Amino acid sequence: MSDMFRVCFLVCLLQISVSGVSGVAWENCTDTKVTGAALDVNIPSCPHSKQSCQLVQGTTPTVAVTFKTSVDITGCTAKVWGILDTLHVPFPLKQPDGCKSGLTCPLKAGSTVTYHSDVYVNPTFPRVKLRIIWELVDSKGSILWCINVIAKVVKPSSKL
Repeated sequence: MSDMFRVCFLVCLLQISVSGVSGVAWENCTDTKVTGAALDVNIPSCPHSKQSCQLVQGTTPTVAVTFKTSVDITGCTAKVWGILDTLHVPFPLKQPDGCKSGLTCPLKAGSTVTYHSDVYVNPTFPRVKLRIIWELVDSKGSILWCINVIAKVVKPSSKL
């Protein structure tokens, strides 16, 4: 095996192991404007064996993103979009203020912290597969982290 192949193989394995730790299929966004990266994403309502996260209409799953701060943070705001093909649909959060979502601001650069948010999956949401982009932006406009989650909105099971 060539050295380049080995390096690519190890990088791929590392990405699979990092993004698969929580059981949720996710990736850090590759945008160069992002100053940091998520270390772990956990959505307990998503089964561990799924390639996409199933979001059940009428439920409120909790999303937890652990990250290491790369800059001092005095304030931050979460932004979420659903992407269907080329259509970017903003998703309003009940609490977009990151400092009221599990973070105690101000935060010092180098801190490892976990952001939490509850997301209501409205029963009127269409049952589709989509890509979710979730960012945490500081008060200066810098993107602290950005994650990309493949999800599918599904109807509730009739079995309770």
